[in-house]
Amino acid sequence: MQSQPSYIRTIKPNENKSPSEFDVKRVLHQVKYLGLCENIRIRRAGFAYRQTFEKFVERFYLLSSQTSYAGDFIWTGGSKEACIQILKDTDIKSEEWQIGTTKVFIRHPEVIWGLETMRERYWHGMAQRIQTAWRKYQAFRAAKATKIQRVWRQKRQAFELIKFREHGDGLLGGKKERRRFSICSLRTFNGDYLMVNSRDKHTRGFLLREAAQIGSEPAVFSSRIEFLVPRAMRSARPMPRQLVVTKDHVCIVEEKVVDGLVQHALVSKIDVAAIKDLAMSPYQDGWTVVHLMSQPDLVFNCEFKTEMLTWLNSVSQGRIHLQVNSTISYNNKNMKSTQIKFVKNEAVQRAVFEKKTVQVCSGLPAGTRSQTIRDRPAGSTASRPKPQQQQQRATPTAGYNAPAAARQINGNANVQKQQRATPAPQPVQSAVQSTAPSGSSRRPSAPPPPPPPAAMPKHPRHKALFDFSDANSGMLSLEAGQLYEVLEKNDSGWWLGSRNGVEGWIPSNYLSPEPEAASHQAPHAPVIPPPMAMRNNPTGDVDNQQLDSMAQLAAALASRSPSNNVTPTSEKGHVPARPGMNRFAQEDSDEEEAWE
Repeated sequence: MQSQPSYIRTIKPNENKSPSEFDVKRVLHQVKYLGLCENIRIRRAGFAYRQTFEKFVERFYLLSSQTSYAGDFIWTGGSKEACIQILKDTDIKSEEWQIGTTKVFIRHPEVIWGLETMRERYWHGMAQRIQTAWRKYQAFRAAKATKIQRVWRQKRQAFELIKFREHGDGLLGGKKERRRFSICSLRTFNGDYLMVNSRDKHTRGFLLREAAQIGSEPAVFSSRIEFLVPRAMRSARPMPRQLVVTKDHVCIVEEKVVDGLVQHALVSKIDVAAIKDLAMSPYQDGWTVVHLMSQPDLVFNCEFKTEMLTWLNSVSQGRIHLQVNSTISYNNKNMKSTQIKFVKNEAVQRAVFEKKTVQVCSGLPAGTRSQTIRDRPAGSTASRPKPQQQQQRATPTAGYNAPAAARQINGNANVQKQQRATPAPQPVQSAVQSTAPSGSSRRPSAPPPPPPPAAMPKHPRHKALFDFSDANSGMLSLEAGQLYEVLEKNDSGWWLGSRNGVEGWIPSNYLSPEPEAASHQAPHAPVIPPPMAMRNNPTGDVDNQQLDSMAQLAAALASRSPSNNVTPTSEKGHVPARPGMNRFAQEDSDEEEAWE
């Protein structure tokens, strides 16, 4: 058997056998006496580190990409070749190591220390990669959870708003006709249209709050109304007022200008508990009578009547209901019973109040429900291209604060450039089909008729005076100087416009009040090409070519004139002239007809 001698040297740190004492002089004397310094010096003169191939590979296989991948041993060769590969990949000089029969020899211990340091760094790097991946997973999971929660909150809020609006439709109970603007889109009930809940002291809503004397009560509904104001010795008439509804009070505020300053005064303030019920007509108007207990009733016209009824029913815990009748009785300021009648008149566009009678035109059927996309008749969209993506529109409110007209909006990305459809130019046929020899002439064929004029727009077109951009759904951006078709006009100040097939709501004060007149420009006369004989036979008879050209010109003029017969010069519009003169004659006749 092969022996492996092992020498053990024992050094006593002190003579007292104490673990906490260390006698430096005695230890140094023992080291010198036992010859340890000579042994270390001889060991360093050769190879300080000697290890078998298997143990060296097991210890340092992580330092080479050929022997490990993600901490796993992947080498398929022998241990000796693995040691050589590890030493080469770690950039150790060949003078520092030697390969024996069963062991690997390394000369200096600093090389071993470097290998150990590289091994520790590898494990630290792997731990950092695992921590980074785990943190990314945690952040990804948190982001997705936040997104799911946000979408769920939005959906839940949308469901609540839709449910609240459906509750308002149910309060009408199919007894009252609906306005077209009331159901054309799924408009949410915002409630505070006059910004009464704003805390900014420089806004009109804050002034309304101070005038209504509601303190810190939040306003659930606010809107502009036409309040029926009684007059001495004369009949009452509607006047503009502001309506503010809280959970406990209903306030009517008057706004007037005194010496150039806007002032607000409280007209009426009643408790919600004093309201008995609300009365409306079965037609599409917004006139509402609020019956009170032992107080004069309130009569006013509100554009958002369904929303107002819904909020009052909500704050009263379902106690306030609606009565529908074409003749409504109410108590005036003297507590005398008075009646207001509602009659249909198709000649009026909006409800007209006169002598205690409201005239209103017919609306949609009473059972019509609110819908997301407004249905149009089949033939109404034939003249307009179908938009690529249907946008959900929301009816803008009267209290919506549009940006200042003078404000310049940068980056109108949503505004599409107007492209007018122009007829494609028709190829002009050759005036002469010359197949005969030089000197022969043939009557040229008549030029093609001019293209028909462009179709007149179906709706009036107004020019935009200022730029307007809004990210809200259902709005249409404006670009100054461009023309927009106005499909419908609303008294609240917002019109339904269209451009290039995209429809949306636009502010009316950003458009010119007068529609643009459609242009009627006659098409340009086609250019008559030179005779074929002149182009094909440049060396032919000059006189024959000139005669041929004159004949072709006369034939072209005769074909372009309204009538081939010669008419008296006194008849306007039939005088044969050079090409292009018929256009000026037509314009002159149009001007004379306009003056007549």
